[in-house]
Amino acid sequence: DEEITVRSSNKVQDDLMMEKQALLKDIGLIQKRKIKEMEDLFDIKLKKENYEKELEKTRIEIKKMDEYFQNIRKRKSDQNEESDRVVKRDSSLDDMKKNIDSDVKIINFQITEKPVNQI
Repeated sequence: DEEITVRSSNKVQDDLMMEKQALLKDIGLIQKRKIKEMEDLFDIKLKKENYEKELEKTRIEIKKMDEYFQNIRKRKSDQNEESDRVVKRDSSLDDMKKNIDSDVKIINFQITEKPVNQI
C-alpha cells in the first residue's frame, strides 16, 4: 500500500514538475513575444515621429511655395495694372494731341517785302 502511495505521490510530483516546466516555457515565450512587441512599438513610434517631422517640413515648404506664388501673382497683377495705366496714359496723350491739333488753326501769313525806300 505504501509503495502504491509513494508511486502515486512520485507520479503526481513528476506531473506537477512537467506542468511547471511547460508553464515556465510558456512564460518565457510570452515574455520574448512581449519584448518583441515592445521593440516593434518603439520602432513604430520612432517612425511616426520621423513622418510627423517630415510632414511638418512639407507643410512649411508648401506654405512657402504658396506665398511665393501669391507674390508672383501679385507682381504680375501689379505689372498688368501698370501696363494698363501706361496704355491709358498713352491713349490719353494721343487724345490730347488730337484735341490740341484740332484746336490749332493754321494761319497763313504772307509777308510781302516792302522796298526799303518806302519806309
